[in-house]
Amino acid sequence: MSRTMDKINLVNLKAENHTKKEDMKTLQVSISESDIKRYNLGGLEIKFTDLVDSINRENTRRALLESNKLAEKYGLSELTWDAMNAEIKAVREEVQNVIKIINQHFPTLLPGKE
Repeated sequence: MSRTMDKINLVNLKAENHTKKEDMKTLQVSISESDIKRYNLGGLEIKFTDLVDSINRENTRRALLESNKLAEKYGLSELTWDAMNAEIKAVREEVQNVIKIINQHFPTLLPGKE
């Protein structure tokens, strides 16, 4: 997938080094106008950490949207807290039942049993 990059839209990324200011470098990156809007990169000069934060926020936003779509697709979006807690409790009880059965038939198999 290829994008046309605006040569005008250069963003200076200043890498932060909290211990030695003289180690800082400037990096120029071409970014499309749509990516500048998508990642909310208002100014033409930003800190590197701010760029990383913006990208992480956008990736988190996309992941949440995808999670919501999947929850709706599989009917999970309508579960109440009580229903979720009941399902969790049922699974935990089933795990405990399986552990009891394993311990009955194979007493030395699981750790903590002597």
